[in-house]
Amino acid sequence: MWAFATLSIAAEMLFLSIAEAAIPKLHMWRPQELANTVWAFARLLVLHEQLMSGIAERLLVLRDASEMPQQTNPSTVQEVVNIAWAYAQVSFVHEKLLDSIAQEAIVQSREWPPRDLANTVWAWAKMVLIDYPLISAISAASLAQIHRMNQQDLSNTFWSFAQLEIQDVPLICAIAGRVLPMLSSARPSSDVARDLALLAWSLAKLELATRRLMSAIADQTLKQIEARTCGPQALANTAWAFATYA
Repeated sequence: MWAFATLSIAAEMLFLSIAEAAIPKLHMWRPQELANTVWAFARLLVLHEQLMSGIAERLLVLRDASEMPQQTNPSTVQEVVNIAWAYAQVSFVHEKLLDSIAQEAIVQSREWPPRDLANTVWAWAKMVLIDYPLISAISAASLAQIHRMNQQDLSNTFWSFAQLEIQDVPLICAIAGRVLPMLSSARPSSDVARDLALLAWSLAKLELATRRLMSAIADQTLKQIEARTCGPQALANTAWAFATYA
């Protein structure tokens, strides 16, 4: 199943059959098996509500058990984040599971790597769920590790805060200051064009756009247009951002 999802081979009937076979056995599954399964279904955008609910309930049982004396956390950080990403990807909100993940993130976020911080806040933004203690914890942890964040981490983070309309000035300004030089020095590509457009969109939406930032984005976007790397969404987001800023 993981192999099918990795290859993006659409096999909906197979996945539905897998779900029906898996549901009665979920009470025996370990965290890695649960995380891999929910990730695979989400990767191909196959939503099976009964399976998603069953996996969430099993994960909650395991997470509760991990809090008992002499028990360790049954899930790795990557598994926890992948689970949140998967539920967001198929827009399936299981409040108890997400609350449990949020509480873990609030306590441990300063120890999480940048990619997991970015993917976690992306998941909440994708579901349009505002959890201020969680967002605050991720913001502080991200600022502390801003020098370790790559282009994708930065892009996911500023998009998420803009999507949730949270005007975190220190974080957004720090991200803009770090990501713009990255985008300026990168070779033209659809990823760079997309991230330039998302940065412009985010700054405009949060009313944090400045002449210097927008001018730099405009210069780099012109290079992307000349290289024909801008897709329709990037062009639309860029046009909206500059019209709003003006």
